[in-house]
Amino acid sequence: MASVTHMGVVATDHVLLYALRNITGGCAQAGYEFFRANVGGLGSAPNPDVDPPFRIRRGRYLVVTDVDWDYIHPQGAAAAGTRHELVLRVQHLRVSTQVMSVFKSPTLLNTDGRGGAQSSLTSGLIVSAGARLCPIVFPGPTVDSGGTSAGLQEVIVRGYLVTARR
Repeated sequence: MASVTHMGVVATDHVLLYALRNITGGCAQAGYEFFRANVGGLGSAPNPDVDPPFRIRRGRYLVVTDVDWDYIHPQGAAAAGTRHELVLRVQHLRVSTQVMSVFKSPTLLNTDGRGGAQSSLTSGLIVSAGARLCPIVFPGPTVDSGGTSAGLQEVIVRGYLVTARR
């Protein structure tokens, strides 16, 4: 019998996703893709050279329950006090123009031009097979075109998989 967590979900159906950028075929706005991390609870980090981006299997849904993110504005202190939002969009994998914003998380940048947030979604959001999550920062930029490490630093998405029922 499979181990069931306090959420009533089989432990292997819990999902921790980590966004990496500059992935070939990734979402617009710097080629972001989400990779499954901590597979089997072993603290494993995603390796885009070996691991494929996370995809939801047919007949399953991903229920997103929590989102954490960190951001550094390329202008640093000059951007202090400005409001930025992480926006997660669901994009259809076969029709890349079919995209919809499903989550927004605002932050005010501190005196160094840094911000971020941790969000627990009361009702969650659903992503189905054939779609992926794409992160952007608005007004941004999501990444610094000047080549610095500024921009969206980290996006962690937590949730679980459920069987799709019709």
